[in-house]
Amino acid sequence: GLLGGLALPVVEVGGDGDDALVDWPAEVGLGVELELAEHHRRDLGQREDPPGDLRPDLAVRTFHQRVGHQRPRLVHEGRAPPTPDETLRRRSIESFVAELQRCDALGLTYLVSHPGNYIDERASGIRRNADAITEALVRAPGETILCMEITSGSGTALGSSFEDLAELIELVPEPHRSRLAVCVDTCHAYSAGYDFVSGYDDVWRRFDDVIGMSRLRVMHLNDSKTPFNSKRDRHELIGEGSLGEQAFRHIMNDERLAAIPKVIETPKGTDPTATDARMLERLRSYIDRG
Repeated sequence: GLLGGLALPVVEVGGDGDDALVDWPAEVGLGVELELAEHHRRDLGQREDPPGDLRPDLAVRTFHQRVGHQRPRLVHEGRAPPTPDETLRRRSIESFVAELQRCDALGLTYLVSHPGNYIDERASGIRRNADAITEALVRAPGETILCMEITSGSGTALGSSFEDLAELIELVPEPHRSRLAVCVDTCHAYSAGYDFVSGYDDVWRRFDDVIGMSRLRVMHLNDSKTPFNSKRDRHELIGEGSLGEQAFRHIMNDERLAAIPKVIETPKGTDPTATDARMLERLRSYIDRG
């Protein structure tokens, strides 16, 4: 049914992994997306700890006890490394490889990542990004699918158009291309110029023509604090921003999206658990029971 893809909010995870889900309220939703806290502390991949720093036996056992084997499991990573600075690029690639290895050790289904910034020139940035992703997938074999997330279009960010994402995927050779997919964030896409409010069906028609619906594996459901096509990434509570209730009603009743894991990254307020539970219940209430 349409509830099958509704997932939990992002849960920030400490570097050790074994205590990551102690306070995770399993009754709130049907999936979980993790965000590794170390990626917010690192300085462009200068961490040199191997994937073993997760203490794999304990981490994997605890993770599966808390999450269960039947739910979609995701990690949200920072960004892929398209920088032209070779030293920073190499550090970023090493970090990206380690992240994929961690995902494989934990048996995670998806790794969601932003394409990053091109810095100098867009075409070169996409090519460098594709080369880095290819290297990382070669060095970190496994079944984890890398989902490139659409961005809002600010500055020199890559990935703010379906064409960017399609080109990036196309530049990664098979068999590694089969491990690439896309994450659509509603706030990012709306801010980038994809009108889920006035042209919902047109957006998905364009996505299918350029990328293909089979590549859509994850969605981030966020309203937006800023107007349509603002090129800004400012998340708002579901139904309380510029996308409004109707866009999310369309999503929650779209059979094509029924099995797609959907994660909220909305503002938390003073009581994050209560706010997230309220947002998830609001999304459930949008489903047409008739």
